[in-house]
Amino acid sequence: MGKNPIQHNSTPTPTFYKNIRAKRTRTNNQNKA
Repeated sequence: MGKNPIQHNSTPTPTFYKNIRAKRTRTNNQNKA
């Protein structure tokens, strides 16, 4: 886990990539809490 197949496809739009990282960060914060 941790590797998203989406990243291996054609480079996504910056906004889409930002949303992915935002979701990941949010999930990590919930796990820490």
